[in-house]
Amino acid sequence: MSLGAPPAQLADLPIVEVPATAAAGSDAGNARRFAVLLSGDGGWAGIDKSIAAALAKQGVPVAGFDSLRYFWSARTPEGLAADLDRLIRYYAARWQRSEVLLIGYSQGADVLPFAINRLPARTRASVQLTALLGLGQKAAFEFHVTHWIGASGDRPIAPEAQKLSAAGTLCIHGSDERDSLCPQLAPKHVRALALPGGHHFGGDYDALAGRILEAVPR
Repeated sequence: MSLGAPPAQLADLPIVEVPATAAAGSDAGNARRFAVLLSGDGGWAGIDKSIAAALAKQGVPVAGFDSLRYFWSARTPEGLAADLDRLIRYYAARWQRSEVLLIGYSQGADVLPFAINRLPARTRASVQLTALLGLGQKAAFEFHVTHWIGASGDRPIAPEAQKLSAAGTLCIHGSDERDSLCPQLAPKHVRALALPGGHHFGGDYDALAGRILEAVPR
């Protein structure tokens, strides 16, 4: 399905490009895919860079989205969806790949269900998998310093997550996390997966990337 004419540029969005560093490898489908990775509220930091690098090693280029910079100003679910739509169409054309994996970590995971539910139908049809990593209970669409000391957002995530389908949604949480929404969601909405460790999954990001790619519907 064509996504229509891509936007001319994305200069107003805080994007970090991570090109594929290897061929698709054993999964030829990776040659058709790219990922969009929404970071946590720490910005484009170590965990985000490591996940992106692990995907790139499997032949999947990544458009990294710096949530700290983006949400420094107040945003809305509708505005995020419009920006995500632009980003997907831009990189589908630039990288000549028809399938996208949407991945969010921490704050990036929290806001992603809101955006997915508001994407245009043909853009949403290009999304093969949504991976929510370290999903919380409430989403914040504006950054506050208090988020760094444990404060959460003000928009409940569950009503948006309950509109998703498990066939295309993976929700990964650390086995030591106590406040993740993932295990509380019904199996018809997400496939919940617990990995060893806490909010950083024990630091094994190659394994984390592998679990994401394994979950892509065939």
